[in-house]
Amino acid sequence: VLVVTERFTDRIVTYVLGADGNPLAAKVQPSQGVTPFGFDFDAKGRLLVSEASGGADGASSVSSYDIGADGTLTPLTSALATGESAACWLVTTPHQSFAYVTNTASDTVSGLAISDMGQLGLVGRDGALATAGDGPIDAGISREGRFLFVLNGGDDSIGAYFI
Repeated sequence: VLVVTERFTDRIVTYVLGADGNPLAAKVQPSQGVTPFGFDFDAKGRLLVSEASGGADGASSVSSYDIGADGTLTPLTSALATGESAACWLVTTPHQSFAYVTNTASDTVSGLAISDMGQLGLVGRDGALATAGDGPIDAGISREGRFLFVLNGGDDSIGAYFI
C-alpha cells in the first residue's frame, strides 16, 4: 500500500498497488490528528503518523493505524498529544519497538514506545527525550539502530543521539 499524507486537508490517502506495481484507486480517509505530516511503518506494516496541528504551540500529536488489504486505515492510537510544537518527521527503530519525532518549533525530539498491538505511548515523563538544534526537520536511524540522526534546518547542523 502506498501512503500519502495531506497536511492541508487533514487526510491520509492510500493506494493499493496492482500486480504491476502501479497504484490502483485512491482511498481518501480522515487523519486522526490535525496536519498529518511525517510517517513510517512498523515491522507488522502498521502506519505511524506525526501530526503538526498546524504548528500550534504544544498541540502536536501522533497516531497509529492498522492498514487493511484494501488500504482501509483502522486507528490504533488516535492523536496522542505530545505537548510539543510542529511535529515533523517520524522514524522507527529497526527492531520497531520505538519511534522518534522531530518537533520543529519546539527544537526537541519526542520518543514513543510501540506496543505489540501497535499502540503508541510517550517515553519518559513528557515524551521530549532530547533538545535538538535549531528547527529539527528530518531524522534517520543508523542501520543497527544505535544512533538517531537529526537534521536541524535552522542552522544546517546534524545532531547525533545514542539510542
